[in-house]
Amino acid sequence: MYVIVSYDVEITKCQKLLKLLRKYLFHVHNSVFEGELTENEKKQLEQKILKIIDNSESSVVIYELPSVKPLKKVILGNQPKSTNTII
Repeated sequence: MYVIVSYDVEITKCQKLLKLLRKYLFHVHNSVFEGELTENEKKQLEQKILKIIDNSESSVVIYELPSVKPLKKVILGNQPKSTNTII
């Protein structure tokens, strides 16, 4: 499946979450990641995210698509710098 992850977390958790998401997905813009995951990888990622964030002060949104094909991406303005490396 293809996922897009967006987050808004407290500043003390940003670095940990950024490092975690870079292990699974491509960093496409400030707090946005995207890429292909298996169902098991998605479940693992969700569990690891829940260990990092404070549920009362943070939010992480995961959009799921069956594949990248139905996704049409339109970028307006300055194209974000490419960070297409998964660690």
